[in-house]
Amino acid sequence: MPERPCFMMSHLLRILFPAAGLAFGVLSISWTPNPGNACFREGHAAEPPTFQNCTQCHTDFAADSGDGSFQLLGIPDYWQAGQSYTLTARLADPGQQRWGFRLTVRDEAFQDAGSLNPTDGNTELCQFDGHVFLRQTGPGSRPGVADGPVDFSFQWTAPAAGTGKVAFYAVGLACDWNNHPAGDYTYTAASASLEMGDSATWSVVLQPDGALALGGQSWPVRMHVRNHATQSQTALLVSRIRWPNGQIYPPAGWLTGPTPLDLAPQSSTTVEALHAIPVGVPLIQADYEALLGQAPATLEASDVQAFLLQP
Repeated sequence: MPERPCFMMSHLLRILFPAAGLAFGVLSISWTPNPGNACFREGHAAEPPTFQNCTQCHTDFAADSGDGSFQLLGIPDYWQAGQSYTLTARLADPGQQRWGFRLTVRDEAFQDAGSLNPTDGNTELCQFDGHVFLRQTGPGSRPGVADGPVDFSFQWTAPAAGTGKVAFYAVGLACDWNNHPAGDYTYTAASASLEMGDSATWSVVLQPDGALALGGQSWPVRMHVRNHATQSQTALLVSRIRWPNGQIYPPAGWLTGPTPLDLAPQSSTTVEALHAIPVGVPLIQADYEALLGQAPATLEASDVQAFLLQP
């Protein structure tokens, strides 16, 4: 049954990560679906620390492997405390005809940032593991609306001054309306918003395909880069791994990159790295680091997320 894989992944992560001092929620194996909400489960917005998405249950296709699209629109380059912003999650996929999404906003300590507010009958709030998410309602899933794009509009009110960078994490699910997890496509998205007055003009947000890198398998890591400036900018994107003892892998050079980026004013792009995890890797927790900067050694932005290597 479709609930079981989702429970097993969260349970496994909680068993394997206790020494890291990270709080991982365990999905309950008993679940009462919201009426008309069969496409979605609680707490999957491809957000840290687990980065789980809908492919835990909708297993036919890897995340972001379809020919559709999922966009987060209207996120401010710089947010102002207490200001409300109208945002949109837009989902499209040829051949699909029911639509869902899940979105959450976190600060750099992974706490909820600001408040999410539905503005019509297409979205509603839900809670999971102490965090607030926005999702589609039953009518908001627009059953029978073919291909898309389908828009989910809502308001986000910015947090208190001093919060710093916040990141929006979301998943979109394009369903074929067969009332079964088969045949559905998952899409992920993430973007940062900087606090007004921040001198930074770049941001990068990591969104790996789960926080578990299994030996003998490929592990996709998406790096969402944004140019917050009002002029075009260039930068170099690299990544590396930091082991628990502080040592860097690879010891020389980079795991990926340098990838040159040339972004138009107030625009963004996503760079995906597909890592082939060798068979027989040790069981170890590490940090994945994405660094954005200028040669030879000027750091413009970074993001760090914990992950687990498992043989």
